[in-house]
Amino acid sequence: MVQGVDKGVSSEKTSMSIKNNKKIEDFIEKVNKMEVVQPSKEELIKKNKELNNKGNYIFVLSDKESMSNKVYIMNFFKDGRIIFQKPNGKKVSSNGEGQEMMYWSKVKHPELLTDLKNLLNIKF
Repeated sequence: MVQGVDKGVSSEKTSMSIKNNKKIEDFIEKVNKMEVVQPSKEELIKKNKELNNKGNYIFVLSDKESMSNKVYIMNFFKDGRIIFQKPNGKKVSSNGEGQEMMYWSKVKHPELLTDLKNLLNIKF
């Protein structure tokens, strides 16, 4: 599933499910070997505040459409930063709790989001 956000609001217009196995495999291949590091609690909280801005996306991978099992969440920011959450990891709260489950790309990959949007035909 891909979810786009605009001014903190998501809707059916900014959401889509991807069921094409080839496209999913291509997506995984593009992000699979990315080097990640664990940001500080402060860095992560600051970056997560940007997620509600237009041009940022949430990608959720799950082997069930209901997402009732382990899910892999990746937040793609328009500046090229990618935040990865361990399966069923805790989201970061305002006091930084849950941060140990979060990692981000060691370097920014601004071209990757454009490539993925083209691959998955994302128009929002």
